[in-house]
Amino acid sequence: MSESTFLDTGVIFGYCVPLDKHHFRCDEYLSGRSDDLYTCSEAEKEYQNVMKKRIEDLSTAVLAHVQSLLKSDLDDSLGPMDIDHIKKHILSRGNDAYQFLYRYYDDELSNFVQRDQLISDLRGLARDIESVSLKRKQRLDSVTEEWEMNGSHQDIRSSLSMIHQEDLTICLHAHDLSTHKDSPLEFATTNPQDFIDDGRESAILEVTAIDSIQNLAIR
Repeated sequence: MSESTFLDTGVIFGYCVPLDKHHFRCDEYLSGRSDDLYTCSEAEKEYQNVMKKRIEDLSTAVLAHVQSLLKSDLDDSLGPMDIDHIKKHILSRGNDAYQFLYRYYDDELSNFVQRDQLISDLRGLARDIESVSLKRKQRLDSVTEEWEMNGSHQDIRSSLSMIHQEDLTICLHAHDLSTHKDSPLEFATTNPQDFIDDGRESAILEVTAIDSIQNLAIR
């Protein structure tokens, strides 16, 4: 395990917002880590810019699933076969909260549940998501240090011009941090399009001081 980890915006969001599709991987990755965690003001700004609307979208997605349950012909008492039916035939893969809801049915429900209780619990999740996310963000902030880079690193910026500029700036903060650290640094992201795919990971590791990239995205 790396002794220092730099968090991209998507990892922060994935950890803080339980309904996010990357949440389970980000939560597992960050829970119980003993290494130093870092981010930067650009990632924080990006998080704040997207957080409210994204949470609203995810809450709406859960409520849309609740409406599908209400319109279904499910019995009042649901057993394992009913839950399996929900996952296969009622829960839409196009739902923004699909990954969370699928895991919710697998991990959170007992063998039997009342239909009304399930609907009530899901409504509660949709209602409480903002306050839960805020508490998780505060917890993460308490163990994360914000790093600000020195200089523009224009040579590296030019070499990695294929990366979206805002994402590249976050990556350069991680590079700058790594030049000031004696221990290895890992860059954690849920954005493989900018940091992994089409040779980007190799290019980043070749021209920056970042030691490794951890892709936590669920495709």
